[in-house]
Amino acid sequence: MQIVKGQIVKSMSGHDKNKFYVVMSVEKEWCFIANGKERKLETLKKKNQKHLAPTSKIVDVDELTTNNKLKKLLAEYNREE
Repeated sequence: MQIVKGQIVKSMSGHDKNKFYVVMSVEKEWCFIANGKERKLETLKKKNQKHLAPTSKIVDVDELTTNNKLKKLLAEYNREE
């Protein structure tokens, strides 16, 4: 499955393994992701697409104007762990 901007993804490797993020932008094989807590909108994390597992949920990134909104959106996903 191709990862697209606005998609909610789960990290499958690294120190952030099993955490959920929103893809803010995509460039070739790289995704720039944020979760509003460790990775804020101001400092996106660059992560290889092969280390991410996409979910079926896609959100409008233009509505995610603050880190608080981003944290609230991802709270239900991170609680399921």
